[in-house]
Amino acid sequence: MKKKRFGSEGRCRLCKKNIEGDKISGHLEKCRGKLLKKDDNRPVNVMQISACGKHTPEFWLQLAAWDGATLSDIDKFLRHVWLECCGHLSSFNINGVIYESQADDDGAGFFPFDAKPLSMSSVTLNEVLKPGTVLQHEYDFGTTTELELEVLDVFQASKPQAPVILLAHNIEPKIKCVSCGKIASLICSGCCYDFQCFCEKCAPKHECGEDMMLPLVNSPRTGMCGYDGPGL
Repeated sequence: MKKKRFGSEGRCRLCKKNIEGDKISGHLEKCRGKLLKKDDNRPVNVMQISACGKHTPEFWLQLAAWDGATLSDIDKFLRHVWLECCGHLSSFNINGVIYESQADDDGAGFFPFDAKPLSMSSVTLNEVLKPGTVLQHEYDFGTTTELELEVLDVFQASKPQAPVILLAHNIEPKIKCVSCGKIASLICSGCCYDFQCFCEKCAPKHECGEDMMLPLVNSPRTGMCGYDGPGL
């Protein structure tokens, strides 16, 4: 079991209630019925998918994706809510098969063994995913943010207006300043992998300098590259 540094309470976007993190999947199993219109006689299959920071699991969300959508649709969603800063490349790894945001026609790019990656837009979710499938997602192959996703279930709902929608997400954790213990609002981009967070008073005293500080954002991308939000 992954060790979580902070509380994991979350918010359901369907009913607007705050739910304990370890109870969110069970809650959504009941609440997702709101996505099926009573007069809809042509529902579609929708995947309930969890996502969290691979090394920062306190940042998590659950999404619903129409199974006719593509991996590119999930990538665009993750970029919008959690990741996008400088238009970096990204990839999914599903059982050793790599799907890249911009597959390189000339070869494997950053990937090992000269295994040419496939395009994220080349397959629909129902072709590569099923309940229990675990996906690895990477954004930015320099200062990399790693995510772990899992398909939790498939259910029926009215076809959503967007291919991917947000079901729930963690409430922003109250992270303490490593120097004084007060609530932090900044994170050092030079120490992002060590998760060095500071309050505004202590930040100028940090050895990396005030110029290395970024706003602390509710996202596993926080502190990396030039990321300053939006986050959730």
